[in-house]
Amino acid sequence: MEVARTNWGLAKAKQEGSYKGRAPTVRAKIEQIKAMSVKGMKKAQIARELGVGVRSVFRLLGEA
Repeated sequence: MEVARTNWGLAKAKQEGSYKGRAPTVRAKIEQIKAMSVKGMKKAQIARELGVGVRSVFRLLGEA
């Protein structure tokens, strides 16, 4: 029953344009991460400066 109410509320919010979904996080900063890595910055320092997790930096640099 609660799922139906939640889905109804989300559908209504989307229709009104007030629900945009989750804001992009680390993937939006991939270019910055790559550039900082090329400059020789350590992964922990990149994470600290951009406000993201160290594991996220490792993961994105591993994919690149």
